Amino acid sequence: MPDQRTPLEELLTATSELARVAARVALAAERLAVERSTPAAAPAASHSDIPLTMRLPEAARLLGIGESSARDLVAAGKLQVVKVGTRVIVPRNAVLEFLSTHRQ
Repeated sequence: MPDQRTPLEELLTATSELARVAARVALAAERLAVERSTPAAAPAASHSDIPLTMRLPEAARLLGIGESSARDLVAAGKLQVVKVGTRVIVPRNAVLEFLSTHRQ
């Protein structure tokens, strides 16, 4: 004779299975929350993706400012440049130095 279960027994079994699944989902959500709240290790400081030298408009874009603001920084002596004829060249180190000295 096959195992005959009443509708109530089937409901209890299904409820029990659902509770196990819910517990696994809650555990996975908790693990995910912990992973997201734990800061990832910062990558090693590498500035190889920044060109060794750049024109002033490129430096302005890199700094997230307009070209006229970059010119103002140069005029104020806050951003070091190298003049080659009429060209204004901004060394990578000058951009990095500016960023490190003007942090908030």
